Amino acid sequence: MDKKTAGQQIRRTAIAAGVAVFVMGVGAPAAAQEAVEPQTVVVTGVRAALEQSLRQKRNADAVVEVVTAEDIGKMPDKNVADAIQRLPGVNTQSSAGGEGGFGENDRVSLRGTSPSLQQTLFNGHAISTGDWFLLNQIGGNVGRSSSFSLLPSELVGSIVVQKSPTADLVEGGVSGAINVITRRPLDFRNALTVEGSVQANYNDLSEKTEPHLSGLVSWKNPANTFGVLVQAFSEKATVRRDGQEILGYTPISPTSAAAVADPALRGVVLPTFIGASLFEQTKKRQGGAFDLELRPQRGTSIDLNGFYSKLEAPHLNTNWLAAPANSINSLNLIPQNPVVRNGTLVGAAFTRNAGEVDNIYRPDAGGESWYLDLNGKTRVNDRLTLSGKLGKTHGVGWDRDDVFYQNNVDGGMVYALNGLSPASVSYPGGNTTSPGSTAWAGGGEAQSVDQEKYAQVDGEWRLQHPSVQAIRFGARWTDHHRTAEHPLETRPGPNGFSAPGPAWSGQMYPSDFAGNLGGNLSSNYFKYDGAALGAWGAAPGNRLLDYTLRHNWMDEFQVGEKTSALYGMLEAGGERWSGNLGLRAVETRQTTVVNLPGGPTPVTGSAFGPYTPTTFKRTYRDYLPSVNLKFDAREDLVLRAAVAKT
Repeated sequence: MDKKTAGQQIRRTAIAAGVAVFVMGVGAPAAAQEAVEPQTVVVTGVRAALEQSLRQKRNADAVVEVVTAEDIGKMPDKNVADAIQRLPGVNTQSSAGGEGGFGENDRVSLRGTSPSLQQTLFNGHAISTGDWFLLNQIGGNVGRSSSFSLLPSELVGSIVVQKSPTADLVEGGVSGAINVITRRPLDFRNALTVEGSVQANYNDLSEKTEPHLSGLVSWKNPANTFGVLVQAFSEKATVRRDGQEILGYTPISPTSAAAVADPALRGVVLPTFIGASLFEQTKKRQGGAFDLELRPQRGTSIDLNGFYSKLEAPHLNTNWLAAPANSINSLNLIPQNPVVRNGTLVGAAFTRNAGEVDNIYRPDAGGESWYLDLNGKTRVNDRLTLSGKLGKTHGVGWDRDDVFYQNNVDGGMVYALNGLSPASVSYPGGNTTSPGSTAWAGGGEAQSVDQEKYAQVDGEWRLQHPSVQAIRFGARWTDHHRTAEHPLETRPGPNGFSAPGPAWSGQMYPSDFAGNLGGNLSSNYFKYDGAALGAWGAAPGNRLLDYTLRHNWMDEFQVGEKTSALYGMLEAGGERWSGNLGLRAVETRQTTVVNLPGGPTPVTGSAFGPYTPTTFKRTYRDYLPSVNLKFDAREDLVLRAAVAKT
C-alpha cells in the first residue's frame, strides 16, 4: 500500500523552551555559622563530557566510540540514535526500509552496513522494540534491527559503540554493537537529585508546536549503600511529509500495443508509478524507567532496573499515483509524443490513465518496548570477582483498524522526468479536485512481537604476572522469539461498493505542498480526512471482516532461537601497550515456522489459498576468536589493531 520514497521533504526544528535543573544535597541541619565558609563551584557540561568520552575511548583496548554526559538528556537529541549520529562510522536513517523518512532517526547502522547487522544493547543485554509502520511488521521487510523511535535520549548515562568485538561482548553484532548504559542512583554526587526538562517540537510544514517533557528523581542514603531512581518522559510531535515518489521501473512488454506500433519501444523501461505523497501523523511517546541499587557491603552490589516506552503513531497517507507502466502494459494504451533517453521513456502523454489515488488511514498504529533486568556483582577475594544478570525484554508493533480506500484518477495523464528535479505530472480531464470513481478498498490488522529471556554469569581472575593481568570468563543463555501476524487483510464487503464512499467535504492538499522540492508539482489534489475514512471503514458491509477468509497467512512467521555461549579472554599489557585475546563459542538452536502453499493436508478457508504451517529446525555452532591491541606511540598518538570473527 505504501510506496518507496525517491524524494521527500521534512523539516523539523527543536526549540528548547526552557530547562529547569535542581540539584539538592540532603544532610544534617546546618548550625548557625559564625563565618562564611569558602564554596566549591563544580562546573560540568558538554566540554567535561567530551573529555570523559575521549579518555574512555583512549583507555579502551578495543576500537570504541563513546558518548557520555552528566545530563545527556538535556541535549537537543530526541532519541538514542540522535545521540550517536555524530560519531565516525555511525549512520542513521529515519525509516527501517524503503518507505521514506518520518522526521525522526529510527535505525542505526555501523560502517555502512545494514542496521540488522549491528547489535543494540542496554546495560549489556538485548532490547526488544516494536515498529509502528505496517510494512516493517510483516512479510519480507522484517529484520533484526531495533527501532530507536521508542528509546528516548533521557535514559542515557553513556553510550559505547563497539567497533571491534571482544570475547565478553554479546554475539550477534556483525558490524559492531551499541551499548546504552543507563543512569544509576549511587552514581550521582548528591543524595537527592531532581531534574526536569521542557522543550517544544515545531514542524514548519504542519505548523504545529508540541511539548516534550521529562523528569528524573534520584535519591540515595548518606552511606551510599542504597539508592532509588525514577524517570518519566512524554513527547508529542505533529509531522507532515511532502514527497514525490518514483516507485520503480518496468520494461514495456514486447506484445503491448505500444511496442507493436513502435518496435523501438520494446525493452524500454518506464516508471511504474509516479506518486505525489502527503503523509500526516501525530506521534505521542510516553514512558519511564526505574533503578533500585543496593551495596550491602564493600565489593558487592545488586541492581534491579526496568524501562517502558509506548509510541502512539496514527497517520494518514494520501498518494496520487500516475501509472505509466500499467497504462501501456495493462490498459494497452499507445503513448503520444514519447521521449526516450538512454533506454528510458522519460516523457509521454496518454488519453486515458491507469492512475489511482491511495487513501490510507491507520488510526491505531504504534509500538511499545519494555525490559526488566536484575544484575549483581561481588568481589569474592582480592583476585576473583563474579557477576551475573537475569532478565526479560519485550517489544511489539501493531496496526489495527487499517482503512484503505482507492479512487480512480480517470481522464488522461502527461508526465515528464526531469533528471534530479521532480517529475512533471498532470491529469487532463481527470478528477483532481473531487473524488472520482472507486477503484478498490480494504484494510486490515497486523502485529509483530519480539521478546527475549536471558541469563549470564561472568568472572574475572586477576593474575600476578607482569604481562598478563587478568583472565575473564563466562557463560550466557538466551531464549528469543519473534512472530509476525497478519490475521486480517480486508477487501470490499459482500455488497461490493453499494455503500457510498467516504464523506468528502472539500479537503485539498495544502497550498504549499512540496513548495521546497522544486519542479512543477501540483497541489490541486483532493484528499479525505482520517475521520471520514475511519467512519466509512467502520460502517457494516463496507469491508469483509472475515478472519478466516481474509487471513493473510503469506505474511506470517514464527522464529525461535535458543543460544548457549561460553567465553574466555586474556587481558595483557606492558609499559606502552595493552590488549586482549579471547574466544567465544556459541551454540544456536533455531526453530522456524512458515506457511507454505498447498501441502497434503492443508489449512483451507483462506482467500489466499490453502496452506500448511511448516516447521524447520537446525542447530549450529560458531567459534568467534578476537584479538585487540593498543600501542601508545606518543602522548597524542595511539595505534590500534584488531582481528576478529563475527
